Amino acid sequence: MITLERNRYIMNAMSKPSKTFSKQRVIDLVILLSSLGISGFIIAFYSFYIRACIVVGYPPAYNDPDPKLLHFESHEHVVDISFDYAVYSFFLGVIMILLRLIVVNQLRGRAFWTFCVVSGIVILTFMSPFMEWFGD
Repeated sequence: MITLERNRYIMNAMSKPSKTFSKQRVIDLVILLSSLGISGFIIAFYSFYIRACIVVGYPPAYNDPDPKLLHFESHEHVVDISFDYAVYSFFLGVIMILLRLIVVNQLRGRAFWTFCVVSGIVILTFMSPFMEWFGD
């Protein structure tokens, strides 16, 4: 009897169509991808700062040394480009979160919280003395 019920369950599960991309899943995917774009800036910026710490031998502070005097032009260019992508990704993520609120009428899920955490890290980075040193 158990085998018969199990076979019916398996056959019923196989007859259902596979999950396709719903509006909610597509919106969540775009939100996660925008979080990835923001994460690229975080990684590029902190790798620049760690590299400067290794070269200088101490944590750099405002105007001590000037980041331009370290001759990391290519790395600084990567940070600048990743910042541009992070800005675009942030606005895209905010638009998609608003769209998700309109379409699904909820703001739950892994994508939403991932975006919030990554955006929070960027906001804290902008208020840190590291960004003050880099912007010098």
